[in-house]
Amino acid sequence: RGVKTCEEAHREARAASGAAHATNQRFASSDTSSYLFAMRHVYSALLVAALHVSCITAQVRVLSPKDLVEEIRATGVENGVIPGTTATFGAPFYGEVVLGQLLYNHSATSHCKDDYSLTAPVEIGRDGAKRLRIFLVDRGECTFVTKVKVAEDKDAGAVIVVDSKNSTLTREDIEHIIMADDGWGTKIKIPSILLTHADGQRLIDAVVHAQEAGNKDEQAVFAELEWNIPQKDVVAVDFWTDAANEQGTRFLVDYSKDAETLKGHLRFSPHYHIFSLPVDYNDLCKDRNTAKFCADDPDGPGDITGHDVVLEDLRQLCLFSVTAEENVDGIKDSRYSKAFW
Repeated sequence: RGVKTCEEAHREARAASGAAHATNQRFASSDTSSYLFAMRHVYSALLVAALHVSCITAQVRVLSPKDLVEEIRATGVENGVIPGTTATFGAPFYGEVVLGQLLYNHSATSHCKDDYSLTAPVEIGRDGAKRLRIFLVDRGECTFVTKVKVAEDKDAGAVIVVDSKNSTLTREDIEHIIMADDGWGTKIKIPSILLTHADGQRLIDAVVHAQEAGNKDEQAVFAELEWNIPQKDVVAVDFWTDAANEQGTRFLVDYSKDAETLKGHLRFSPHYHIFSLPVDYNDLCKDRNTAKFCADDPDGPGDITGHDVVLEDLRQLCLFSVTAEENVDGIKDSRYSKAFW
């Protein structure tokens, strides 16, 4: 749930659009005002979304206990650093290294609900820096966002998600995976990392052993977390909007000069919010007979209809599709349309 490859990450926006479509179907049988309210609410969260397709790498360096450090080094990782990947939600400490104590407690719901407790106090080091409480949680049963939110409510400073026991993902695989948002990730304020099952279970075993020994200093598991943003020649951006959306239109106008500057280093893909209905409500669809291609009415009793929005969406998409140039200036994977901007 929520695990995507770097190349698949931009499809999350399409998944969100599918959720909006599901809401559309759920409200389609009710009165028109309820339907329109629901659609405006759902699409308000989908107006503009730009995603850098490069994965943000994360890593865990265990500092203590010494026997765990040696055990990790024996698995072949460079400098004892465990590679992982991070989420599209939360707030990673980019370019920084943070120190914290690892904590774990079994949960019957795979840490999806508030059915576990972690009581270690937040410590202040000799340098005056705050030592984070880093929660280890099991993957499965719910989205990553749900797990991290539960941990955050328990005063976690960061979360390490341990991949499922039956997962075949290797360390190499993990570095090309991201933890996808489920649509509610904006509420999360702490960072989270995904590790392979083998690496995560090794940490869990050490933490459980330390907790059974009373979390004595020589047994407690402390680690540094670090996040890096890799550099790529081309930035892939998926932009979701509709022709009647003022915020989206304003963004296109304001960003046009930057797009021209990036040009060969940009792979831009526009997407438009189009949905289907059982029947056409108040001229929302391109074809009243099929009600297959519809858009929200932007001004209620005003002159512009959903039908008008669909036609303008189609015009803009056609303009981009016909004029977009691939591999601009010889830079592989770039895509840019001067006419569109």
